[in-house]
Amino acid sequence: MPPAALRLILVTAVIRAEVARRRHTENALSARTVQDHPELVDRLLELQDSQPPPDPRTLAAQATAGALYTGRLRQARIRARTLVLQGGADTVVDPRNGRLLADRIPDARLVTFPDLGHLLFWEDPDGFTDAVTSFLLAECGGQEVSARRRVRRGAWHRTGTRAAVSPTGPATP
Repeated sequence: MPPAALRLILVTAVIRAEVARRRHTENALSARTVQDHPELVDRLLELQDSQPPPDPRTLAAQATAGALYTGRLRQARIRARTLVLQGGADTVVDPRNGRLLADRIPDARLVTFPDLGHLLFWEDPDGFTDAVTSFLLAECGGQEVSARRRVRRGAWHRTGTRAAVSPTGPATP
């Protein structure tokens, strides 16, 4: 777990709930997204407000499980086609974990979004959709979907964000 996420978890109990929610939401996005698109943080907070509040014990259990998870033996037994998506600016899960996970799963494909955080699907939904669609269509004999295709019908969009696809070696921007 990145140090920033660990520090945030440790101070959560002593800061106001509203401040904690905002800081956790900002932490799940890249710093660039928070700076360039603060309205996305507000939108995510609105969505959280529309749901029943989570049980604090559940959140603590989830953080503990994430921090302690290893799963190495089970990952090596996965035989299904696997796509691993990782934000290169993720401050919730160390970005190096995407490569570790892809290396442990036989024939996994890693797609890294270099400038995005943990909520990369919110930061660049079109890039996320392109990566998943391309992966799914590749096995079906379909055409690869260009990472440059962008449908802007109300979707959150960041121009210039590129996904780096790596079927075997390290991801590159």
